[in-house]
Parts: sequence; structure tokens; C-alpha cells
Amino acid sequence: MNFQQCDEIIRASSSWSEFANRVDSLPNTTAQGDVFERLVRLHIQTDPLHRAQYDEVWHAKASKGELPSQVRKLLNVPLEDEGIDLIARVANGEYTSIQVKYRSNPSATFGWQELSTFTALSFNICKNISWGVVRTSTTKPVKKTTLIDDRIRFEFPDFLGYG
Repeated sequence: MNFQQCDEIIRASSSWSEFANRVDSLPNTTAQGDVFERLVRLHIQTDPLHRAQYDEVWHAKASKGELPSQVRKLLNVPLEDEGIDLIARVANGEYTSIQVKYRSNPSATFGWQELSTFTALSFNICKNISWGVVRTSTTKPVKKTTLIDDRIRFEFPDFLGYG
């Protein structure tokens, strides 16, 4: 989905419950993920805590047209979506990769294999990425957290209305 379509869903939602109902009615998980990804990006850009932490946040996928070419080159980020949804520049100049995972069920979790591409891309293929963040709509961390790189942290956004 494009930004305008995502923004329409976000603006039409007055609560997390209403947002989740709208997102859950979308035709596929790709569309659901696009809207949640957009919400997470907007949250990072507007929440005072995140604004103090990050100077910039961009969609990593080249077709979104946001990630500056010099940053893409510095980090060696592929043009297409290979597992990193967002790139954020930390106030100290470091870079953070962000994976966004939407689940309809707040009690759902996901397996570590769903993060293996994100982890490999962030710390093996890409360069100069210091941290990885997984922002999810669930209240539970990934299964088998012992298999996850210690440079990755999980964030459960406070705007969800549960947790």
C-alpha cells in the first residue's frame, strides 16, 4: 500500500482497537504490514522519546524513495525488501535497523526463523549497523530468544492499548 492509503487508515482510527479492526480487514498480510510499518515510522518520528533518540528514520525499500543513496551505500542496504523495514540514524551517528511485525492476535508470537533474514542482513550483509530493533504488535517476544543476536531488542509500542 502507498503512504496515502496507509495514512487514511491511520487517520480514520481513533484507538488501537479501531486501527487493528481496519488493518485486520485488509486483503492480505502484506497490506497489513505496510500500514503497521507506516504507523511505527510515524510514531518514531513524533514520539518525544524517540525523537530524542533518532535524528532520522527512513523506509529501507528503494521503491519507497526515502533512504538517501549515500546512507544506502554506507550501510550496504539492498534496494529491495530483504528483511529490514526501516533504518534510523541515532543521535550519536550510529544506525539502527528496524523490523516491523504485525500480528492480529496480541498474544501471538513468531519464531526466530522469521527474524533470521533481518538478523543476517543487519549484521552480516549490511555494514555500520550497530543495533537492530523489532517493533511488534504482540505482547510476547519471539520464541527461542536465546537464538537472537544480543544486538537486537524487542519493543512493544505503548500506543497499542494493551501490555
